[in-house]
Amino acid sequence: MGVIRFETPHPEQLPPSAAEVAYFVGRDEIPSRCRLERRNSELRLTRHETESGNLIVPWTVPHYGQVALQTGTLIERDRPYLLNLELARGTINRIRQHAAQWSGAGMVLPDDFQTTLRDAIGLLAKSATRQEDRISSTEFADLALTESIRAEALLAQAYAVQSAQARRLQTPRTAPLLGVRLDERVPEGLSADSLADACNSFSIPLSWRSIELERGQRNWAKSDALLGWAQAHGAKICAGPLVSLRADSLPLWIVNGDTDFDGLLDAMSEHIRAVVERYRGRVHLWHSAEGVNSGDALPLAEDQRLRLAVRALEAVRASDPRGATIVSFGQPWGESLRSQSLQLAPIHFADALSRGDLGMAGIGLEIELGLGADQTLPRGPLEFCRQIDRWSVLNLPLVLLLAVPSEGTYPPKGQAAWLEEFLPVLLGKQFVQAIYWSRLRDPSHAQPGANAALSYGLIDKWEQPKPALGVFARLKRQLVA
Repeated sequence: MGVIRFETPHPEQLPPSAAEVAYFVGRDEIPSRCRLERRNSELRLTRHETESGNLIVPWTVPHYGQVALQTGTLIERDRPYLLNLELARGTINRIRQHAAQWSGAGMVLPDDFQTTLRDAIGLLAKSATRQEDRISSTEFADLALTESIRAEALLAQAYAVQSAQARRLQTPRTAPLLGVRLDERVPEGLSADSLADACNSFSIPLSWRSIELERGQRNWAKSDALLGWAQAHGAKICAGPLVSLRADSLPLWIVNGDTDFDGLLDAMSEHIRAVVERYRGRVHLWHSAEGVNSGDALPLAEDQRLRLAVRALEAVRASDPRGATIVSFGQPWGESLRSQSLQLAPIHFADALSRGDLGMAGIGLEIELGLGADQTLPRGPLEFCRQIDRWSVLNLPLVLLLAVPSEGTYPPKGQAAWLEEFLPVLLGKQFVQAIYWSRLRDPSHAQPGANAALSYGLIDKWEQPKPALGVFARLKRQLVA
């Protein structure tokens, strides 16, 4: 049993849910099962392993909000670590690694970035040499962290500009898809005009529950109307997910246990066959399965989840041999492994499918930012770059399915500011072939539980476009058109 202790004079910098969502990674960067306990100004990390590694924890950074930060490499020792110092050290080290890697690949590092990073390193040195005075060391560590995050933003901005130029030179005729996943209502009025201006593609939801509410009885009215609207606007069509393991997507006759696992596979295959045969030739990309590694609608073992994903791919391919098909994975950083006894990280799950010669044309990464147990922790742009590079090793195009809240403590300036900073960086990655915003509308007042925590949509509860949708449109014209 391994134990690592931390001290922080300002425990309020840890969000209330930090102990539930923080985790530890080793050299393989795969989260391991652990328990983090808060005791006033001390944190106690308990885990089964004893190897060195890094703590990843959400942290409140002045002027930047809540963001998941990673310490430097830690070993077990008797005295506690000063958490503020270790987070600053880890952040600065990772920025330096990115800068060295990109500079070696030919990127020109801007002067303001290098000046800001030098300032951060100087502040880190002052913190490291004052550890006997915890208060003073923490103050310098916090300043170093703020400067390092500012340096990260400058480096990411420079990367976005230079990588976009390089991408246009390398693939001048291939523009990535930029779009929104529609819900079950056809857009109307100002919202419809705004969406048409902001997107060159739409993801059409084909909820199994909505189409086949009663077994064997299919209703195509909603999906026909949505696909017709998207086609009328000249957009590329991504259809699906055809099957989702999210709690609100499977038919109730499946969720209620009216069939065993083999019966589930047979019913799923029949549903996919019906959908693909109806819309074949009108769809550019089939999203065959969603949340297969993390969805909680059914208590499936990992081998059953793999079999389900395989069968979904095979069913699409049987009905549309030339159609491009993806499978998407939740929490691509693997946060779910921190508390579940799972064997496969999301990337290993995807790797197993990619090796099966199943006709998988790409991989979807489901990224809903938040501090909930089933969400992806908010991170900086360089960490997004690193994770995309990691998934790119599978040598398949990536489709990002994003959702960022417009209210709350992260990000402090809302979706529009997040899009301004992150979207150019993400589109600069060569393997990113499509980006879809996965939540179209906020819940209305009439919907149970409607509150700010659910405000991930690009259209608000009064059916008005949010500022983020305007940013979406402008960036599409600049970066995609």
